[in-house]
Amino acid sequence: MVTTQEVIEALKQEGFVDDEIKVLVPILAYESRENGVPYVLTALDTESPSYGLGQANVDTMEAAYWMAFNEYNIDLPGQTQQQADQWRRAGYDESEEDVRDFTPEQRQFVIDYMQTADLEFHAKLIKHMFHQKELESDMNFEQALQDLYKFTIAKFNQPDKHPESVAFKSTIDAEVENYYSMPPTTTTTTTLPPEDDNTATLYDRNGKPVTGIDPDIVEDMLLSGLFFETPPNTTPPTVDVGMNERSPGITNQFGTPPQNETSTNTGGRKSVADKFNENFNRDVGPITQKFRDRAAAKEDKSIMQIIEMLTASVNKKRSEQGMEELDRKTVLNNRFNKLEEEETKIQFPGSGVPLDIEDVLDFLTT
Repeated sequence: MVTTQEVIEALKQEGFVDDEIKVLVPILAYESRENGVPYVLTALDTESPSYGLGQANVDTMEAAYWMAFNEYNIDLPGQTQQQADQWRRAGYDESEEDVRDFTPEQRQFVIDYMQTADLEFHAKLIKHMFHQKELESDMNFEQALQDLYKFTIAKFNQPDKHPESVAFKSTIDAEVENYYSMPPTTTTTTTLPPEDDNTATLYDRNGKPVTGIDPDIVEDMLLSGLFFETPPNTTPPTVDVGMNERSPGITNQFGTPPQNETSTNTGGRKSVADKFNENFNRDVGPITQKFRDRAAAKEDKSIMQIIEMLTASVNKKRSEQGMEELDRKTVLNNRFNKLEEEETKIQFPGSGVPLDIEDVLDFLTT
């Protein structure tokens, strides 16, 4: 059963202001009552084909019905563009035929739809009933209200002749007043400090952060030379170029500039291993250097040993958190098989075995 509070809030959603709602709700409750129960959405007038909460007449409020359906992108059966144009402006030009009336098929479609329409649709329909009156006759809210519900308003103003109607209105008025006298509902949002998820963040060569890293494998990622504790400087240095000089690598109408840099790679293009070694030899901070010094003292490890080491680190963390440990044999088999399928390899510091970088990243982030 629909309540007064629900009706008020539905009307608010459609743009009715409080003063309008306070006057309109008792009228809607009375218009849609059945056996003393207000807000019956399937209510049908006994003397006219008027339906629902607002008792919209299917033979006179065609424009309002169409506007409500149009909000839901619902076309009436067989509707023409001329009909839609006339419903949109709730009128027609003198030079054209008036086609605003529903066809029998359209009329039945509307009647059937009203048997299951929800409160939201009814609220939209009521909004467009007032809009239709505004377009047709330039009526404001008070004038349209009187035109649409003159008989109900008359009963409310005649307590001697219609005491039951006045009593009904008083009951709804009290519910409306109770709604507006309630303190506004407030939602208190407590901002909690972020939980320590005990993970680390590093940065790749492009300065993009890589989050959610297990602290136990941070050292190994730093040793790879592909990740950094702080974003690397990716901004090209500013070069002061004189009038007779050119920036390195630029070819213009004056010819090819001198190539002062020599390449250690005979093909002119540095390999992945060359790039890796350059990253590993670049100047770093004291923390990363400490890791590198430790790595230099380690004995040569095979790729299987490295994966076993990473698996052990992850299992230690999972064990502390009460999680099931990874099966070492399964991890080794899966990772080793994938390594054989990849072509692009890098070389870990302290190891002579080539390793696929995508496989390493996949291992570290899964």
